[in-house]
Amino acid sequence: MNGSDRSAIWEALASKHESLFADRVMDEAAWVRHRTAARRHRPQPGKLASVMLGYWSVLLCVALLGVAVGVYNTTLVPLLHWPMARLEAVQAIFGAVTFALTLLLVFKTNSSYARWWEARKDVGQLVSLAHNLARQGVAYFPADQAHLVAALCRWTAAAMWVTKALVRADADLAAELAGLLLPGELDWLLAAPHKQLALGQALSSIVAEARVDPMVRMALDDNVRLYTFEFGACGRIFNTAIPFCYTRHTSRFLTAYLALLPLLLWPMAGWASPALAVAIAFLLLGVENIGAFLEEPFHVIAFDTFCVAVQRDIANIQRMHGAAGAPVVDGLAPPAAGPPAQPDSAGGGEAGRRASLQEAQARDTRRSLQLSVAPDGGASLAGSAACLLSVEQLVAAQDAQQQQQQPPWHQRWS
Repeated sequence: MNGSDRSAIWEALASKHESLFADRVMDEAAWVRHRTAARRHRPQPGKLASVMLGYWSVLLCVALLGVAVGVYNTTLVPLLHWPMARLEAVQAIFGAVTFALTLLLVFKTNSSYARWWEARKDVGQLVSLAHNLARQGVAYFPADQAHLVAALCRWTAAAMWVTKALVRADADLAAELAGLLLPGELDWLLAAPHKQLALGQALSSIVAEARVDPMVRMALDDNVRLYTFEFGACGRIFNTAIPFCYTRHTSRFLTAYLALLPLLLWPMAGWASPALAVAIAFLLLGVENIGAFLEEPFHVIAFDTFCVAVQRDIANIQRMHGAAGAPVVDGLAPPAAGPPAQPDSAGGGEAGRRASLQEAQARDTRRSLQLSVAPDGGASLAGSAACLLSVEQLVAAQDAQQQQQQPPWHQRWS
């Protein structure tokens, strides 16, 4: 076996180890399996071996140190009368440093989890922005600009793949966008030095070309602005790690702790101490390893799943709105023109409503005038005329307000 074969084997083993930390999109069946206690606690020798492959060298060193401590205490101490470490002294030392090591590991793991959760929220925000931008485009772009709707949906679906290229080394935009963007668009994007900014500029150009209401244009442009903000947030997480001094000091601290662990275990466990030391080392190294993998969250998040889902959802949005750009939803078409509605015998319709309102107001006015004390009849008649005039003004104001509140959708889709 030559060097290249051995290198390939170690790379395959490392990939197997990293795949254990990959995130997955949960569904109901996955949650049921996850909530099953018997499944969570069942022995999994294969996965256990895959996890140990990540730090097998450290575990091997701990086991060898445990054996060396046993040989020292059983052979060299009786023959050469070398001193044996006292259990009380070792316990005092480990009691002093265990608490500090625990704080370091907890802080590292919590910080890494916070980075993972922030990255997951940013990816979720990108998915929501893709849905909203495509929905607004197909709903508000005019019918004679269907080519802009198609371009907006293409570039919106490509945004997730472009974001993946920013934070994942295994991204291949030429292959991933070959069937999504037009050949000229793909060449222009691949030639851009900053592909995320180029995509934002393409989306802004499409919005600028659309003949839409200024308020709609502002809403669309705000979504494009949020796109560029989320690009920057993902890049910030990817380009900035937890300070290396903290990570390296935690690793050195943990290594020294595990190297001295057999000294603590030998007086209590004897020749069982190497196995116990390896078990404890496996648990502590697992905590440190989880923090290291979560620190860079984008290789853990199922990015490909989200990219494919966004592309599928945008295609579904286009299909739901039909080939002509009109949404297939009942009740959006304006009613057919017919004879004007006539008030029924009960006083229905617009004219009946106006007459009923005037009659009620006049009746209330007459009742109030009868109860009031007026010095002369002229003043009462003047008050009646003023009240009737206010009734007419009230009816006119209500008619104007009702006309202003007419929904605009029947004009848009007619």
